[in-house]
Amino acid sequence: MKKVLSIILISVLAISLLTACGSKLKDGSYTAEEADFDDYSGWKDNVTVEVKDGKITAVDWNSTHKDGGKDKKTSSKDGDYGMVAFGDAVAEWHEQAEKVESFLIEKQDVDAIKLDDEGKTDSVAGVTMIVGGFVDMVKDALSKAK
Repeated sequence: MKKVLSIILISVLAISLLTACGSKLKDGSYTAEEADFDDYSGWKDNVTVEVKDGKITAVDWNSTHKDGGKDKKTSSKDGDYGMVAFGDAVAEWHEQAEKVESFLIEKQDVDAIKLDDEGKTDSVAGVTMIVGGFVDMVKDALSKAK
């Protein structure tokens, strides 16, 4: 009898631990943004994370400019914010942002985006820009979903 009770108790504890470790996110739309506009570029990044059925289903990383006008994704798509022509970028800003967004949706874990000391990552193929701010904003946004 003691053996049966022990097995039941161990099973209940194991299930409890697995449930606690695999806790889902609350459904909703969660946002975060940088505190200030960048002194050099004038941009301020923001992120919106959509959660449905406890999983990340959509991510939008963008930026607004202190002078108004188009957001950074639109400016990049329209050719007004060109990274390839001015540096060592392998793709334009909006293309790299979309790769990071897709990676997060696929992995369902912002910590899967490993950062170096400069805030860059080798985790996402085709991304050469700094993504540290994105990671911080996603963590902030998802903290509201727990």
